[in-house]
Amino acid sequence: MRVIHSVNVDYLAGHRRAAARQEMKDAEMTEPAHPWTSVAVVTGGGSGIGRATALAFAQRGYAVVVAGRREEPLSEVANLIRARGGVSLAVTCDVSSEDDVHRLMDRTTQEFARVDATVNCAALQPGGAILELRVEDFDRAIATNLRGAWLVTRSAALAMRESGGGVIVHVSSVSAMVGGPSDYSASKAGLEGLTRGAAEELAPCGIRVLALRAGLFDTPMLHSAWNTGEHPEEVLAPGAAATMLKRIGRPEEAAAAILWLCSPEASYITGTCIDVDGGLLARWL
Repeated sequence: MRVIHSVNVDYLAGHRRAAARQEMKDAEMTEPAHPWTSVAVVTGGGSGIGRATALAFAQRGYAVVVAGRREEPLSEVANLIRARGGVSLAVTCDVSSEDDVHRLMDRTTQEFARVDATVNCAALQPGGAILELRVEDFDRAIATNLRGAWLVTRSAALAMRESGGGVIVHVSSVSAMVGGPSDYSASKAGLEGLTRGAAEELAPCGIRVLALRAGLFDTPMLHSAWNTGEHPEEVLAPGAAATMLKRIGRPEEAAAAILWLCSPEASYITGTCIDVDGGLLARWL
């Protein structure tokens, strides 16, 4: 046993607390206050809202499974969670593949024995204007953004039923309501229909299903879709001006809403879409 001589224990404890607070500020994330008691699966967890959501779940003490097509960003998120004292598993997964989705949930239940929350963030950005869009591009968007969410929902629900219930959140878009590129808008409108239908079917299993209807958030997908280049603030200014709050959202703000939807405080909410858009839809619809 290691014995410390001539050291004020209270001072040492205070110093460690101060260091921990500084680390929290530097990382913008607190270490889990307790070992994980719940398990969250986040698809599209390597970037944007998915990344922010995975980190937020870890901050709350969840074990987090981050899933997506690209291994490198998934590993970066999982390693970051572990470095901050959390528990995380990275699983490469194309959500449009039934076999990949089965493998994702099998890995999750083998590792953690349960699934409490699942967030469908995986999505492809718009493929182009309808007159130029190829049929295969439209099919690919539907396969990832809608079919993929259905596959993940079904697989997660089977695991949740075994452990007594859970919460599934789909990340939709204001494009489902106000239009936009046809492939993306159609997939997100379908996602909201999936939310309502799945909520009805899964309620007897103790599973709530919801959608977060996201506005404009500062994510790699937004910058790519808007082709912001070297002048992102200038290019995104019209979008920011369209909101009541006159700014683009931060991914962490969407993540905070998702965590609330998955919490006991939201236990009477299911089958609906929550707008997190800086007031964009309220202003324009």
